[in-house]
Amino acid sequence: MSLVYLGYIYEVGLSVESDLSTAESYYRRAYEGGSIGGLFGLGSIYLRLQNYPEAEKMFLLGSDKQDMRSMYWLARVYLKDHNNVEKQQKAIRLLERSYSMGHIL
Repeated sequence: MSLVYLGYIYEVGLSVESDLSTAESYYRRAYEGGSIGGLFGLGSIYLRLQNYPEAEKMFLLGSDKQDMRSMYWLARVYLKDHNNVEKQQKAIRLLERSYSMGHIL
């Protein structure tokens, strides 16, 4: 978890200057060590950078591991594609699944 927290500190600039490259490095190391939090952190970095294909990949991996946050944010990425009915339907299913697991935001 320490790597995930370090990633978060650098992502948001908590007592340090925000540095997304450093945050990404910490999140990647956490993910490579088996942390779903690291995977989610990578997705959030890519989302902030508007790199939607990479964010989608990370959130899809997290969703496959039953991470509620990843399901929610993957749905949000899918909802950005207003012209893709299939993705819109997937987004609804993801939000329903995430809700059923206790993610109520």
